[in-house]
Amino acid sequence: MTKYIRFLPILLLLGASLVASAQKASVFVNGLARMQNGTQYWYINKAGQKVFDRVIGSYHPIDSITGTRLEDEGSLMLLVRSQGKFGIWNAQRQWVIPPVYDSIELKWKSYLSLKQHQKRTFADTYGHLLLPLQFEEVGILDGDYFDVKSNGKWGIYSNKAQKLVVSANYEGFDYCGGCGSASNYVFAKKNGKWGIINYRNETLLPFEYNHEHYGMRSDNWIKSLSKNDVPMVINLQQKKVYSSPEYTDMDVLDNGLLKVKRNGYYGLIGEDGQQVADFIYDNIEYPYEEGSYGPYVAVTKNKKTGILDDRGRVILAPEYSGSITCFADCFIVPVNGNYRLLDSAGQRLLDKDYNKITGFIAGPHSSTTSPLFILKQQALYGFYNPVSKKTVAPAFFDIAADDTGDFLLVEYQQRKGLYSTDGTELIPMGYKEYGQLSGSVYVVSQNNLKGLYDVKQQRQILPTEYTAIRELEGDSNLVLLIGKDKIGEDKYGLCNMQGNLLLPPGYNDIISLGDGMCLLKTGLDDTAHYSLFDPVRKQLTALPYSFISPGHIPDQLMAASGDKVGLINMRGDTVIPFEYRFMRSLLSGEYIVIKQEGERYKYGYADSTGKLIVPAIYDYDEISFREFGTKALLLQKADPNTGYIRLGLASMKGLIMLPANNDLVMEGKPGPGFLAKQGDKFIVLNEEGRPLTAVKYEDVMLQEVPGYGATTLKYSYPVMCKINNTAYQYLTLEGKILPIKVTGVISFFPDYDTEFPEL
Repeated sequence: MTKYIRFLPILLLLGASLVASAQKASVFVNGLARMQNGTQYWYINKAGQKVFDRVIGSYHPIDSITGTRLEDEGSLMLLVRSQGKFGIWNAQRQWVIPPVYDSIELKWKSYLSLKQHQKRTFADTYGHLLLPLQFEEVGILDGDYFDVKSNGKWGIYSNKAQKLVVSANYEGFDYCGGCGSASNYVFAKKNGKWGIINYRNETLLPFEYNHEHYGMRSDNWIKSLSKNDVPMVINLQQKKVYSSPEYTDMDVLDNGLLKVKRNGYYGLIGEDGQQVADFIYDNIEYPYEEGSYGPYVAVTKNKKTGILDDRGRVILAPEYSGSITCFADCFIVPVNGNYRLLDSAGQRLLDKDYNKITGFIAGPHSSTTSPLFILKQQALYGFYNPVSKKTVAPAFFDIAADDTGDFLLVEYQQRKGLYSTDGTELIPMGYKEYGQLSGSVYVVSQNNLKGLYDVKQQRQILPTEYTAIRELEGDSNLVLLIGKDKIGEDKYGLCNMQGNLLLPPGYNDIISLGDGMCLLKTGLDDTAHYSLFDPVRKQLTALPYSFISPGHIPDQLMAASGDKVGLINMRGDTVIPFEYRFMRSLLSGEYIVIKQEGERYKYGYADSTGKLIVPAIYDYDEISFREFGTKALLLQKADPNTGYIRLGLASMKGLIMLPANNDLVMEGKPGPGFLAKQGDKFIVLNEEGRPLTAVKYEDVMLQEVPGYGATTLKYSYPVMCKINNTAYQYLTLEGKILPIKVTGVISFFPDYDTEFPEL
């Protein structure tokens, strides 16, 4: 009677039904497990000791050097509660902030606000206190200064000075926390009125104003103070007040100048409080596009527009009809229905005017790419680079920057070209498509055929004769050329990155073997011929084998001769003799060698030197076989009585770690170790495949239910094991049992969430 190999069904339970009145517990995750009794729950460490009651939320800290938020799992912080107090617990299972505080809050994702016995302080996200715990209230002014309340009054504490730099004598403070640059002063309130002081407690403006938190700035212009409900702008340096009725329509421009109206005309005041432009203009505007800024302002007088700089000097006299736009220290001015480009001295940059001129940044605003001007004449576009002083005349329907900002893509009537931003033509118009292959080498397309173009040499280095071109996988110096044979089948050839043709398309497959060598295949599988190709020497070496496949060792090839397979190296030397039916390469560098015995296949393992480390006596089934990486080698043996496959493990050197008498063997992640099943019992094994204890368990709890075809199980130590129908215990990696016994299993995360809430 023929016996068939069968496999036992695999079922790992997540736990028995929960008993409400019984004590319950979860599996360990990142060194913690959750315990529950009734409605109360808490968390224990790997030693079984209680560490805290609840996890309120999680966050990732701010790197103290780069100022960016860390996102790796090892940096995760937990805000926890223990016996009514709060603390911070890190991923290394340590107290960053001990649980002694009445409350802890994460503020602005950057600071921790701590409260204890009606006193408050702040800490950074790593738990380092930034000021002592002795104040009734604390606010953040910037990274150094904090406004603090003591005995009902407010002062300022410096983290760097480690002391109060402004005594607590004030009713309150206000500060521009959202300004781009830090301010050296604060708004302070005394006797119901507001003034301004610095961090040396010197009064900069007297306490005689009302204040609202709007129009806040960090420079010399104060916009948020008023008297008798009359708004005003004050220059802090000169203590000069601008308000009605003498001054109206006040506005601080983005370059720091105050635009203000007096006697019906506008003038300009510098940030230092000095007048930079007389009150003679009908209007003053900021002439930059949104998101741009600079030192110039546009002034209008008698319906004519000109340009002043931030010191009031006339750059362009008011003689232009229409708006002037400033971009990159240049001016786009209207002239007779067209536009002219002028430099910062008012001199012409282009020898002609255009229908439209637009400032353009090819890359991000933080890029070093020089600014450009797009020139439009009728329906065509060109561009000008003020740094290289090159003009590309309008000749294109479209101009767009590439992702790097270093190149401009141009198009005209479905033909495309490429320019550098300095105005150098890299790929001439005439190609249907192009795309970067590597470095200066581009794939170009004409008439649905492709070739290569080198933008550094500014010439086509391979004719457009191929249906597809791509970099050879595994060798960045070689290019795979694809063409069609007479019946329309793909054929492959090679060239190098210099465009030198090495092999015309004529091969069914080309594979890089590393070290510059390639494996070539011609013909179909049954009649295939193989050869090695050295692109440097341009040398072909025929291989006398009916099939060849590379493995995971660069210098080795699995080969077939007749109905037998073996292993050869690049020199053609036999490494594993040709006496096997099949062979399979493992990621770890070993090989499965398979022999056929009647209707069955027997397998073993050989290492990369050709040494047989496990004899070919095990039963091979490709569907059930899996790898354990560099941890172990799987052994499969059919039970002679039932035909069921039994599993075991061997070390990477071929030593038997676990005999093939198990229904299931899977690797634990992160583990370490393995889990084996014999019948309806489970065995927990260490990395060497030895049982941690002589006890066989009814079940082992997992962090996640394994999916179909999974090769690993997710669990960590101590492992939660079911010892009988009603009890569970924890097994440590050292084979010890924690003195904890529970009767039910719960989720590690409360309410069956999959993670702690993010703060």
